[in-house]
Amino acid sequence: MAMKNLKNSILIGDYTFGSSGNPKEFKYNNIIVRIPSWVVYKMNGELLEGKGIKPDVLIKAEESITNNKDLVLEKAIEILLHEPFTRID
Repeated sequence: MAMKNLKNSILIGDYTFGSSGNPKEFKYNNIIVRIPSWVVYKMNGELLEGKGIKPDVLIKAEESITNNKDLVLEKAIEILLHEPFTRID
């Protein structure tokens, strides 16, 4: 979420699950459930929970590693090699 608010960042990958930090884990038989214990809002005031963060370049998680390739890493390298960027000091 923090990276999404930087103008010199590009998020590559899939949507996040919209879960804030400090999840509490509950176990029942063979089921594990993690429930966030914090309420987190995006910079625009929208609730993060259940909505997540939209990537700038969508690569679905189930497609991200296929045939011994890491498509997220390959896209990041492609962008770094071809996009002008500004150094952040």
